[in-house]
Amino acid sequence: MNLPVFERLGWDAAIWTDWADTTPFMRGFRQMMFSKIVPNLRRLGLLTPRVRAAYEKLDLLQLEHNKDSVEEPEVTPPQELVEMMMQFLQNTEPVGGTEAASR
Repeated sequence: MNLPVFERLGWDAAIWTDWADTTPFMRGFRQMMFSKIVPNLRRLGLLTPRVRAAYEKLDLLQLEHNKDSVEEPEVTPPQELVEMMMQFLQNTEPVGGTEAASR
């Protein structure tokens, strides 16, 4: 997905794509996004060996036994992602013009 961006920047796409796919933020994003997809595929009987192998590489099979969309429609972000984002926000300067809005 990031390949065209890295190529346009003239960066080694193989190195940077691997890095981008394994950052804590991307791992958290995938876990949140797939937290319903994986259980729903299980419920529908669509977690085939091929899908399982691909999801195992992305460390997503741990989500297989989460509640599916029928059991629990809301998606809750992983605590690790929430903590990382909160830490990032605490260490970031306010964007110009937003100081007044936050008071």
